[in-house]
Amino acid sequence: MIHSIIIIIAYGIMLVGGIMVLIEAFRAGVLWGIGCLILPIVSLIFVFMHWRAAKKGFLLQLLEWRFR
Repeated sequence: MIHSIIIIIAYGIMLVGGIMVLIEAFRAGVLWGIGCLILPIVSLIFVFMHWRAAKKGFLLQLLEWRFR
């Protein structure tokens, strides 16, 4: 029971972090945002190229790995 709750919280954290990165990608440009939606590798490239803008969302996603 408690394990299921932790998994749900972890997925919620991952979702919020992904949305944060996606918002920053669309702020940088429409093509970045669409690219992040279609191809996951574009999201990773965006994070490395725009670290200051995307670091909070990316680090939040990394925090989710801690719960798995």
